[in-house]
Amino acid sequence: MPRELVEKLWCDFCYQDGEKKTEATETIKINGKQAYACERDAKPILKALEAFEAVAERIPTETARPSRGGRSRAARGGSSAAAGTDAPTTTEVRAWAQANNIPVSAKARVASDVWEKFYDAFPDRRPAS
Repeated sequence: MPRELVEKLWCDFCYQDGEKKTEATETIKINGKQAYACERDAKPILKALEAFEAVAERIPTETARPSRGGRSRAARGGSSAAAGTDAPTTTEVRAWAQANNIPVSAKARVASDVWEKFYDAFPDRRPAS
C-alpha cells in the first residue's frame, strides 16, 4: 500500500501566540538562523530586508593573516636584513659557494664549513658574537 508523508510547517510568528495556526509559506534565513512565516507575516520582514540590502555597506573580510603579537625578531635581538644588519642570506652564501666551486646543496641546509669559508672571505660580514 503506497503512502505519502506530508510535512506541514507552521508560521513561527502565528504559533507563538498559541491561538491560531497558519501554514508557513516562506522560510526566512538570517545569519545562520531560520524562521518559518506565513504570507501575512513574511511580507513586512522581507520588505524590511530589501530596504536594508539597498542601503547596507558590504564589510570587507580580512584576508591577511592576523598578527601573532609579541616582539619582532629585531626586538628579540635576532639579526635580520630589515633590522639594518648586513648579515648574509643563505641564498647569497649558496651563490658565492657555487661561484667559487665549493660544493653546496641547492635546497638543503648550508653546511657550517661553507659558512666559515664565506666569513673568512668576508670578515666584515661575520655577525657579532
